[in-house]
Amino acid sequence: MARQGDPADLRLVVSFLRSLSKWTQEELSKASGVDRGLISDYELGDKAPSRRTLERLASAVRLPYSHVEALLPMFRAARLAAEGGLNAVSQADAKVPESVADGLDRAILGAVIPRIQPHLLELEALVRGGEEVPVVQNRQQAAELWEALSKLSPKQRRAAVEAEPKYWTWAVAERLCLESVRAAAHRADRALELAKVALRVAELAPGSEPWRSRLKGYTWAFVGNARRVLGDLPGAEEAFVRSDCLWEAGAPADPGVLDGSRPLDLKASLRRHQGRYAESLALLDQALAVSQPSAAGRILLKKAFTLEQKGDYTRALEVLSEAEPLLDRRDDPRAPAILSFNRTVNLCHLGRYVEAQALVPGLRELALGLGNELDLMRALWLEGRVSAGLDRREEALPALEQVRRYFTREQIAYDAALASLEVAVLYLEAGRTGEVKALAEEMLWIFKAQGVHQEALAALKLFVEAARQENATVELARQVIADIAQARRSAPRMH
Repeated sequence: MARQGDPADLRLVVSFLRSLSKWTQEELSKASGVDRGLISDYELGDKAPSRRTLERLASAVRLPYSHVEALLPMFRAARLAAEGGLNAVSQADAKVPESVADGLDRAILGAVIPRIQPHLLELEALVRGGEEVPVVQNRQQAAELWEALSKLSPKQRRAAVEAEPKYWTWAVAERLCLESVRAAAHRADRALELAKVALRVAELAPGSEPWRSRLKGYTWAFVGNARRVLGDLPGAEEAFVRSDCLWEAGAPADPGVLDGSRPLDLKASLRRHQGRYAESLALLDQALAVSQPSAAGRILLKKAFTLEQKGDYTRALEVLSEAEPLLDRRDDPRAPAILSFNRTVNLCHLGRYVEAQALVPGLRELALGLGNELDLMRALWLEGRVSAGLDRREEALPALEQVRRYFTREQIAYDAALASLEVAVLYLEAGRTGEVKALAEEMLWIFKAQGVHQEALAALKLFVEAARQENATVELARQVIADIAQARRSAPRMH
């Protein structure tokens, strides 16, 4: 094992730990409590960190120190190999030389290699004396190319990709996939368009056929995700079947630059949408096992959402608390709002409205900061629910009425139905049956909306007919709300 005080080896360890979370030295300093100047000295090889300092740095990036200790021989071998002119750390299958592996705990190695694999190319650059990292450079170029593509119409974007080889890289495909996920929150059609362009880039990318297979498998997962958001579940299932086959076929040629947790967590979203919660949670656990620390918060948010949909509200709150310190706000500025929203939803499910009320002002501020009308409406909807749960009808009714009108105007059928029914509950509690009857007439357009499940329509029809006869009751309205939510498996939320 490498000598604990060897600066030449330990500088690689410190740089590697920082790269796991893609942090600057200042960010690692804040997370670990180790002085930024010392971190710089460690990475330059001017000083060697003590064991205690390494433990603090490893803890900050959520890597057990026993794993770091077991990997020290690998870092030493990588440095010696690079000094000898060998390319020992960029092997496609991330194998450790036998002479090194013999000294490692096999169980630890098996747990750590999937997490460090995406960073082996960065490590190669480090041991070669600070050359520009190819992976980082490729992603920077992809970001610049995306700026150009983002200004084009879908038709122009596809034509540019077909005609210009500069777009035919794995990093551009990856960037298009990222933009597809971002678009899915508000524009499912745009999400699908971008995922299809990413797939075309993967088909055109240079390299071996196995490597293209790996890249196509990655992009097909995003096609599947966009189809899921559009409501095309059979198409989404087909896309994930293709993704799985291509991804696995390309495994031997994978240099480790793609985030292997993404196909897993996107497929988990489909399983959750299908009500297959055990499978969804299992996929998310697999995604966590191979994820980079910067992705763990995102995956835990999905896990909490799945638990909430499953009805395990207490466990969902626990997972949200696990996710909170791990969210990468630079990667997803909406993450804090999503976490706060989902925490409030679960508290409402548990009838803990006083606790939920304390979160409402912060949630409203986060939604305003996002500058998105839909997010703001969903925050207002939740605020109305909290007020209703606290028996503050005079505050709840205006909020829910505003939300109902918005979803009706935007022709968002499920949300319009649910918000209307929640307004109906408040009217019925106040004995205002005439207004409930008028409200039912305003809901008739929902029966002609596309994509609404027949079971949801049947439940809604029951309520509308009762309201027309002025026979609707609070109990009936609440039962229909539950039936519609069950049919859709989606309460109001931020995605």
